[in-house]
Amino acid sequence: MNYKKIKREHYNIHIINDKRFHTVIMKVFFTEDVSHDKITYHNFITNLLTYASKNYDSKSKLIRRCQELYSMYPYASSGRLGNLLITKFTLCTLNSYYIDENYIKDNILLLKEIILNPLIENKSFSKKYFEIVKDEQINDVKVQKEDPRLYANLRLLDILEPDKSRNYTLTGFSDLELIPKLDGKILYESYLEMLNNSKIDIFISGNIINEKEVIKTITNNFSFSNNQYKLSSPYIRHFRKRRNIIFQKETLPYNQSKISLGIKAYDLNRREIKYVLPILSNILGGGFNSLLMQEVRENNSLAYYISSYYNKLDSMIVINSGIDKNNYDRVINLINEVLHKLKIGNFKISYLKENILEYISEIENLTNNNNSMIEYMYGRELFKSEAMEEKIKIVKKITKKDIVKLANKIRIDAIFYLEGEL
Repeated sequence: MNYKKIKREHYNIHIINDKRFHTVIMKVFFTEDVSHDKITYHNFITNLLTYASKNYDSKSKLIRRCQELYSMYPYASSGRLGNLLITKFTLCTLNSYYIDENYIKDNILLLKEIILNPLIENKSFSKKYFEIVKDEQINDVKVQKEDPRLYANLRLLDILEPDKSRNYTLTGFSDLELIPKLDGKILYESYLEMLNNSKIDIFISGNIINEKEVIKTITNNFSFSNNQYKLSSPYIRHFRKRRNIIFQKETLPYNQSKISLGIKAYDLNRREIKYVLPILSNILGGGFNSLLMQEVRENNSLAYYISSYYNKLDSMIVINSGIDKNNYDRVINLINEVLHKLKIGNFKISYLKENILEYISEIENLTNNNNSMIEYMYGRELFKSEAMEEKIKIVKKITKKDIVKLANKIRIDAIFYLEGEL
């Protein structure tokens, strides 16, 4: 793998040349500080830009052009990462060993068309497609309740961040109350703000034969002349503990009951956030051999499933469990017992060693896939992360003492209980 970063006046070009990959993937990242309204705006914008453009003014025309260029249909998404909002546009095609080299250039031009030549009428996104996307956004929010596990998680995230002064939501989903207030003009203004106030990174990864031509094509066609930005730290840090755990309960006609439990970590240093927290979360509930799975499900048969996942940018761990409603109190008691075991170091050293090996394997696999390679290199660019070899060295040095120290910095902050019928 050969990586190059080429700095332009208002953006960076990143070339990842790797003969292992049979595809060429192009991604354009817009990174800016998150806000509550921007989350909804950008969910709209990504759908509008990939629905039609000025030169391909219908979805069918855009699909036809992709077929001509041997590319997949363009994909765009927007999501919150800690204090930042990441909006990205992706186009994937075959590498030059399978198709004419000019197709790579044409795909770059198509991605430019999608991002920089939207279908705008009177400084407003096309009303026709706006209404279509609006209906899609409303449906996306409404279907949350169809998946009880997802719904319980989203409700937990709502109560984990009740402080509206932060001006965003942890879920990253559109605000159903905001959607009716939007129109094409508001979204066009937000689109221009994204172009002018974001950190912009253009990645192209694959088996690239003519790098110079690729760089030239990007340079000649992507221009962000007014771009200025200033990013906050991506990491959300918690310093003040709540006096009491927030508890909310809702009853809906599902069979299983769902527990979503949020744990915040306080006063963490950089090493603890980036490396120790993931290992602790995996020991807690990361797999079949985790402490929660063994204690709650295997030893006491009190859950259909129980697991945990971490979000290091939010300094947070979330525990999910599916249970019978009569077992709620016993499950919560066992979760507290397991957390206490972590705090006093009452767990086998083999748990730590196994999870360190699993985490190293996950790190190493990041570069085996073309798409994940771009995400990995983008993460290094954004977070100034260590190289893979250095990451592995750091993880290997994590001790039981590190886990115990961090376990004493975590605390249950909120519980959302979705009570079912059983």
